[in-house]
Amino acid sequence: MLVFSFFVWVLKLKNKLVLEFLLMNTQIGITIVCYIAKAFTNLMGMASVGVKFVFGGLGEMERKKKNAERLI
Repeated sequence: MLVFSFFVWVLKLKNKLVLEFLLMNTQIGITIVCYIAKAFTNLMGMASVGVKFVFGGLGEMERKKKNAERLI
């Protein structure tokens, strides 16, 4: 049983290495990675809006106070 699970692990590793090679060394793979990165960027933007909504822009208020103090 242990030998069988080792061979399964090796096959999974081989598949991951082939997928990694295809994603990082072909134009199609790079395009796919770029689309995934853009999707995560959009998700982070949505998360930022949600945090501002929940906390009411507390961090921005403190920044505005510091900027106002600097001007005085």
